[in-house]
Formats: sequence, structure tokens, C-alpha cells
Amino acid sequence: MSDPDHVTESFNELTGELTALTCFVTALFRALPLDLREDALSEFDTEREGVRVDLLNSGAPEDVVRGYDKKIRALNRLRFLRPDI
Repeated sequence: MSDPDHVTESFNELTGELTALTCFVTALFRALPLDLREDALSEFDTEREGVRVDLLNSGAPEDVVRGYDKKIRALNRLRFLRPDI
């Protein structure tokens, strides 16, 4: 396998893993009672800000920060799930 093929394969595998983890987090969130959902979102807000600051201070490539921000926007949609879901 050539280096570009290996990189593509690794990237695709990591994308699949991230998708599975996102699915799992969403399922866990939906399973929470409403009061715990609020607590989870409060903790999420604290963590996401700290992690973003760490990313920016670490010198991580802009692609990493952009991907992080994109996933955060997607996860923030959890705030708008109907309570009965």
C-alpha cells in the first residue's frame, strides 16, 4: 500500500470512529432525564471552551480547529431536541 493510500485509509477509519462516537453521545444524551440533560449541557459548555483554548494555544493546525468547531456546532443541536425524544 502506498503512503497516500495508507493516509486515506487512516483518515477514513478515523472519520468512521468519530461518527460512531457522535452517534453514541447523541444516544446517551437522549436517554438522560431532562434535568440531567441540562447538567450535561452545562458541563459541555465548560469543557468545549477549555478545549478550544487549549487547541488554539497548542499550535494545532487550523484544520483541526475548524473540524473541532464544526463538530461543536453539530453537537450544540442537541440543545434543541424535543423533551419527549
